[in-house]
Amino acid sequence: MDTHVRLRRALQAEKELLAKTLGGALGTLSELVQLTSPLLALRSRAVRDIVLWITKRMEIGDPWQYELAATLCFVGCITLPDEVFESAYRGQALSPDEDRMFRAHPERAARLLSNIPRLEGVAEIIRWQQRPEAEPSVMEPSRQGAHMLYWL
Repeated sequence: MDTHVRLRRALQAEKELLAKTLGGALGTLSELVQLTSPLLALRSRAVRDIVLWITKRMEIGDPWQYELAATLCFVGCITLPDEVFESAYRGQALSPDEDRMFRAHPERAARLLSNIPRLEGVAEIIRWQQRPEAEPSVMEPSRQGAHMLYWL
């Protein structure tokens, strides 16, 4: 067998293994959200659906980072009481401690996700979701994704 063919097969097998490993890790995170708070899971799916609609309208060719960031944007909220998350999500007044807890969720999620290879961009989208701070017309994908999440 040709060395080139063997190398190509080995690379393909490695790529498939990485894809399955990443998919399994992300599936586990999504299931964790579902188990700890069905409300968070519902919100995540709604945000993901809207972000998919936005990326389609913007004709973004490879929207996987945006979709994944939308799906996992509330992972950092799994430690919050449901009533704090719901009040914050509805824009209702929070106590200073509740507000601090809620505002910390993007950084908490970004730290978790940044440990997974190739999800650095997704982690950055989530990290900046509460403060995108750049003009939407001129920005890198992480800030563009953060803008999508910010308005949802």
